[in-house]
Amino acid sequence: MAGWNFRKSLRIGKVLRISLGGKSVGLSVGVKGARAGVNSSRGAYTHLSIPGTGLYNRSYLGTGTAKIRRSATFCEKCGARLPQGANFCGTCGAPVK
Repeated sequence: MAGWNFRKSLRIGKVLRISLGGKSVGLSVGVKGARAGVNSSRGAYTHLSIPGTGLYNRSYLGTGTAKIRRSATFCEKCGARLPQGANFCGTCGAPVK
């Protein structure tokens, strides 16, 4: 792992936590070993762990595949429908991201 990263977690009460990171902000609720939350980069998740072992599982809900399809289906500049695998818009010539 190269470079520096930032992460800070603020606990409010016994069950609420606000997490600040270099690329996202999150809010979660739960107890040690079981949390549910949402963050700005990947959305809603559940987090289960065995405290003190370092073992955990984080599952993201609605893994965002529809978001990828939507951005690839229509041109961001003119809104024209794009064929699958297109690199440029056939209507306005804008590159597809």
